[in-house]
Amino acid sequence: MDLIKYLGTNILNTLSLLRGNADIVNYSKIEGDEFLQAPESGYYLQSKNETGVISNIRIFFEEHDGFFPSKYKLRGKYLLVKNFDDLNMLLGQPTKDIKPINIPGSTPTLAGKQYIDDTHIVSGYSKNGKNITFLHIKINE
Repeated sequence: MDLIKYLGTNILNTLSLLRGNADIVNYSKIEGDEFLQAPESGYYLQSKNETGVISNIRIFFEEHDGFFPSKYKLRGKYLLVKNFDDLNMLLGQPTKDIKPINIPGSTPTLAGKQYIDDTHIVSGYSKNGKNITFLHIKINE
């Protein structure tokens, strides 16, 4: 089950489909954004701005922020990606570096690199600057 196939689908319909496939699927709505989180399966799906359409996916490759590493079958074309060298081989050179953000009282965000993959923006983030901690994939609008 490649998670990319859920980009552009209705989030509530997807919730119904995923409930049978994931150990735990949590639905939440924060302001205009909706989330389907499957922490034990290592991913979440997001619909932004009250659209009800999934536009963002985060796939975890390492344990982070309460999420376990995703199962390999969920990673699709990113199955063999382990580090930025692998992403460069798959997608070419990054289009930009992503700097960590330090907000007082919060855990700093991770640094990363952004790539363009067909109609998606793929951002790889890393705890150690080399190995991929998670990929964030969104529809390129």
